[in-house]
Amino acid sequence: MSRSALSLAIADAERKNPAAAAERLRIKAKVRERKFGKRLIEEEARWNGFAEAVGYMLAVYSRRKETIVDVLRVNGANITDRGKLKLGVEAPKLVRDRYIGDYLDWHKYFELPIESLLHHEPLHGDFHADGIPAYRKVVKKGLKIARRRRKKDARA
Repeated sequence: MSRSALSLAIADAERKNPAAAAERLRIKAKVRERKFGKRLIEEEARWNGFAEAVGYMLAVYSRRKETIVDVLRVNGANITDRGKLKLGVEAPKLVRDRYIGDYLDWHKYFELPIESLLHHEPLHGDFHADGIPAYRKVVKKGLKIARRRRKKDARA
């Protein structure tokens, strides 16, 4: 029996017996919880809820040896096979168009390990419509936070 035939047979059996489908999902969730731990799965669910409800955040994060301040759109969170939580995010890029004008293009996608996130603040769900002046204002606020954090770390 091929994989696709097996998959169709399982789907057909679960359609006939919905309790079996529910039991399979419950077992799968238990195995995942045993592998990664309840706390990490709850944190993943919290970040996925944030992605659905709010989506945008002011983020101060580290990449290599740099500290970066930007507004990020969170698309979701996932746990890697090694048990690390990563956020799927998009960063804006300023586009200058002589016909339309300047705007922020939100298509620079990357994965951000949660350990790299030094500070974050949620923004409202329609932040993308606020425009470039609002973006600059939020980044300026983030730069102040990053400076304060750097001074505090230098003292410690």
